[in-house]
Amino acid sequence: MKIVTTYKNPDLDGVASAIVYSEYLASGDVLPRFAGSLNMETRGVLAELRMSEPGLLEEVNGLRWDDVVLVDCHHRAQLPHVDDLTAVSVVIDHHPDGDASAFPHADIQNELVGAAATLVAERIAARSEAGLEGLTAEHAVLLACAIASNTLDFAAPSVTARDRASFEGLVAASGRGAQVEALTSKMRIWRQTFLSLPTKEAVQQDIKVIDGSFGQIAVSQLEADGASNLLDREDLLENLEQLIEEMDVDASLLSLVDTAMGTTTLVTADPRVRELLMTLSPQVVGTVTLRLPFVALRKTHVIPALTR
Repeated sequence: MKIVTTYKNPDLDGVASAIVYSEYLASGDVLPRFAGSLNMETRGVLAELRMSEPGLLEEVNGLRWDDVVLVDCHHRAQLPHVDDLTAVSVVIDHHPDGDASAFPHADIQNELVGAAATLVAERIAARSEAGLEGLTAEHAVLLACAIASNTLDFAAPSVTARDRASFEGLVAASGRGAQVEALTSKMRIWRQTFLSLPTKEAVQQDIKVIDGSFGQIAVSQLEADGASNLLDREDLLENLEQLIEEMDVDASLLSLVDTAMGTTTLVTADPRVRELLMTLSPQVVGTVTLRLPFVALRKTHVIPALTR
């Protein structure tokens, strides 16, 4: 069985990239399959486009696949559903902190753009005679929304001219510019849904385990207008600390990217994590809280600081 997948509890970028890859770039039958659950933004976009949600893997440990394509990820700690990493044949990613050596049989494309969907769109444009015009309107809109999401509406520090070009090309190919504009407005609202969740669910919504300079660190990132409001929760630190035992890691960190304020607040009780983050020159807000006066993403700022 051949699948195309991404990290556990994927975002819209990973899901959209996998779906479109399986339809247009795969050789033979490839199924998009995911571990964990889909977030509200991803489910909302799929519903608006009247596309079925892809299959989820209820049992992720110990499953084996004959052939695996990875999109938006090449980090062994984030792939509990891929037991045999030597089965990975293709990697399409944009994260600077991946582990290429873990996938010895893979053709790896890892380039610093704002979204994996950009790389998928570029492949389609280059390999298909019809280019992006060969996509269905729904698939073109799906990829465009993924690029908009992962670049925080092109406000993220990781955005490149390639992301903008792919987005514009996809919107033009879809012929649905008005729908894309309406969807991106809804996406900003869907990204805020964690603010109404219990603290534990909110903190666990988007976690990546990374190999830091002293051990494994669970890094939770929440991005939305008003994300910093989560700081008012009295049980925030307690739930953040619980991640250490539940995920069997050495430390935990929460990054709150408030897109309305244009700030990033970093919360950790671990002095080792705090010391590493000081290389970002944050404002010290409290004993467990640091603040950056700009949008800092996990992949562009936080992980490089933790792995130096």
